[in-house]
Amino acid sequence: TVYPGRHPSDPSLAGMLHGTGDTSAGVHVTEYTALNLSAVWAAVNVISGALAMLPLVLWKRKGGGKVRATDHPAYKIAAFAPSKLATPFVWKRASQSHALTWGNGYSAIERNQKGEAIAAHLVAPNRVTPDLDESGVFYRVTPRYGDLLAREVTVPADDMLHVQGPGWDGLCGYSVIRMAAESLGIAKATERFGATFFGNGARPSGVIKAPTATKKETRQELREAWERLHQGPSNAHRVAVLWGQMDYMPLGIPPDDAQFLQTREFQTVEVARWFNLPPHLLRDLTRSTNNNIEQQSLEFVLYTMQPWCVPWEEECDRKLLTEEEREDYFFAFDLDAMLRADASKDAKDAKARSRDLVQRTRVVYSPSTLTVTRHRVSVVSTGWILFRCVVQPALQKQQVPYHMFNRGQPTNNR
Repeated sequence: TVYPGRHPSDPSLAGMLHGTGDTSAGVHVTEYTALNLSAVWAAVNVISGALAMLPLVLWKRKGGGKVRATDHPAYKIAAFAPSKLATPFVWKRASQSHALTWGNGYSAIERNQKGEAIAAHLVAPNRVTPDLDESGVFYRVTPRYGDLLAREVTVPADDMLHVQGPGWDGLCGYSVIRMAAESLGIAKATERFGATFFGNGARPSGVIKAPTATKKETRQELREAWERLHQGPSNAHRVAVLWGQMDYMPLGIPPDDAQFLQTREFQTVEVARWFNLPPHLLRDLTRSTNNNIEQQSLEFVLYTMQPWCVPWEEECDRKLLTEEEREDYFFAFDLDAMLRADASKDAKDAKARSRDLVQRTRVVYSPSTLTVTRHRVSVVSTGWILFRCVVQPALQKQQVPYHMFNRGQPTNNR
């Protein structure tokens, strides 16, 4: 029987047991508490959601091309049902979220009697410890909290799908949250200060001065009445009524208090930097324009998503396929799925340029072989091929020469 709760190694328990944390800002930062920051939540949600929506397809090389390997058991893991508890989207998003926050995402592989992978079960990263001995890498998996009958188990490396973030020794990825603890600690401390400033700042921008000393009971009564009338954002800027020759002295907000909003804005950019994200994906449009936001979105695909897609693909190839199968099969994300929103724009632009493009371009292909890469099909000529020639604007009215090549050797123009 499994009871809900937390494992003793859960870092969130450390935050409960320690009054202050391990950051200089005086707050405790863990993989759980960091998600309370809106920028961290958005960063994890953007990257993991974007990766989860990409189709992870098992392909088979065939006849110089590639086809979907729908008859392979591993195809169903990525395409339909990695396990009975998760859909492909949920599985990929959860594992990627683990890799983003903990530095490692784990899935235990279930195999049939033939040794073929038939399922991948998510394992919480705080329960897994990679280790190394003479035989190679293995994983120690502790039981769920409350499962009194379970014991620690050892899982061979071949049966653990391990998506790593940046690391030092290739055995385990670094936790971004732990590496960014000081930066995130400032963000959490600033957020806590703002909540305290607005929630408990019982001052309508001034102080009360009395001409003579007052009794303790009088001061207490005055303090309670003042807080009751002026404390909280709903009571801000109410008119204060004084008595007994008391005087009100207005006060401005100290510069340190007034700058915390700017500090919070900077922390959004700081979080984007830690997660290698364009700030506009965290809804920070301060420096985004109509001219550069498209380029930033392209950089998100190239420099944020692809460095995560490649470890997924290589790990699935290595763990879900046998050594013999890897010669004919491979996993690949379809990154074109991220560009669906621009499909209509691309079609419109292509239609507008089609007439001019036809006049300026001549393409003829000879019998050739297709070399299949992970995402694209390349054309490698075995006979001759006529390369596309685009004429410069000043030469548009002149005849376009045809450059013929026979196995790399030029022939007569035609």
